[in-house]
Amino acid sequence: MAILGRMSGGEPMLESSGQPKQRASSWWSLKSQIRALGLLFLVTVLLVTLLAIQLVRGSEAARIAEARRGLAQATAELRTRYARALQALAERRARETAPPWAERGWLTSVTASALAGMAGVEGGFYFASGSRLVGYAYPTYRGSGPKSDIPSAERPTILKVAEQAVATQEPAARRIDAGSDVLLFHAVPLQAQGSPGAAAWVMHHLEGVHGAYQSLHTAGLLLVLMVCGGATAAAWWLTRRLEAGVAGIEAALGAMEYRLETDIAPTGIRELDRIAAAIGRLGKTLILNQQRQAELEQKLRHADRLAALGRLVAGVAHEVRNPLASIKLKLHLAAQSGAASPERRAGAFAVMRAEVARIDRLVERLLALGRPRAPAPQSVDLRRYLAQRLEAFAWRAKTSNTALELSLSPSLGDAVRLDCDRLSEVLDNLLANALEAAAGGRVVVEAERNDGQLVIRVKDSGAGVAPAMRARLFEPFATTKPSGMGLGLFLSAEIVRGLGGEIVYREPDEALSADRREAAAVAQGACFEVRLPC
Repeated sequence: MAILGRMSGGEPMLESSGQPKQRASSWWSLKSQIRALGLLFLVTVLLVTLLAIQLVRGSEAARIAEARRGLAQATAELRTRYARALQALAERRARETAPPWAERGWLTSVTASALAGMAGVEGGFYFASGSRLVGYAYPTYRGSGPKSDIPSAERPTILKVAEQAVATQEPAARRIDAGSDVLLFHAVPLQAQGSPGAAAWVMHHLEGVHGAYQSLHTAGLLLVLMVCGGATAAAWWLTRRLEAGVAGIEAALGAMEYRLETDIAPTGIRELDRIAAAIGRLGKTLILNQQRQAELEQKLRHADRLAALGRLVAGVAHEVRNPLASIKLKLHLAAQSGAASPERRAGAFAVMRAEVARIDRLVERLLALGRPRAPAPQSVDLRRYLAQRLEAFAWRAKTSNTALELSLSPSLGDAVRLDCDRLSEVLDNLLANALEAAAGGRVVVEAERNDGQLVIRVKDSGAGVAPAMRARLFEPFATTKPSGMGLGLFLSAEIVRGLGGEIVYREPDEALSADRREAAAVAQGACFEVRLPC
């Protein structure tokens, strides 16, 4: 249906092959845009998740690094206070030979004062002689009372760190991860005089470094990833539904090219179903309009036939009146002359017989017009058929010194299906008219195939048809011949219309293709073109 060619703002929606015509545009399709948004959403959530993980890890690392700096300051403070306290004690007890750790009370005081402002830090001193841990203090302990005992679980680690510091005479450190907690150990050797093989150590118990809600955070991130994946899958699924719905509408539109009453199946997408419903209403409206158009065309054809019938009746009355008047006159003359002149009676009766024959021929043609026959196509070699039609007029062309030529296009092919009997009536009438108009000139018959139609042109080099007569060429009794009835072209047009084609009058130049116009055999005259489906 050509009427389906434009359905959206004047832009073609379907090509003749039924496939949708793509608009030249740099924008993506709606399906691609939705999928791109889904992928962008997924990438965004993944980046946010990675950033959150990095932030969590960064906060843990920062806390541990800060705790280590605090431990380094604590051991430095312990070493400084120990050196000062040891010097002061040496001055008071210059003659005593007891080792420093013999006075545990002052070591504990040194540790407590050094770690008083450091929350969660505990420590003391280590002396290699006897592997003793002395001077332990935990001044920020949150228990009900002061804590004076070194934790038994961490004691081996404390000893190892302290021994390492004494052995290497360099600061030593160790980290132990215990679930969500982190234990940091730090020890430095004591360089003060009188303290060989000694070290100061500290320990910091970091609670919840890895996050008490780490599992909850992980579950939250997994939930976000699941939601993101679900959203992306939903976008993908939506585009698949959209694509399937559009494909269904396209298929229905392709079927509507041949059957406008074709229904469009629901797609399940409300917006697409609204479009499909609108297209369905449009199809029903087109069907209704086509029915109305067919009714109007039928009425117009009926009106045209009535008008043609009126012209036909007027022409018949005119054509019959003249011979009847002649017969009436001859009868009157014959009655007056009586039997006095047999020759005059014989002449009168001869005239009357001729006029009656003329009326008979007119009636015969009118009867042929009133008995239309159904087309009876048969396969025929068109080249041979046209050559035979021209052969039938060869003698008449020779006697009138007229050249009769046949020009066939390569596009004609081999065999076509035609009603040869009825087409012969048309061609014979056109050839007879052309030979009469172009006496002493040239008549050319051309044939070709064009857009699924057989085109036959009969052209002559005569004087052509006067402009005032061209509009009435195919009307009954329209003629420029003194002895013509004016029914030949009218009957030819009716025959061609009965075969499903049309016959038109053209100027010879109009009937030529561009590549043949310069080499035209006939440059003036008339051209009658017959178009038939084949």
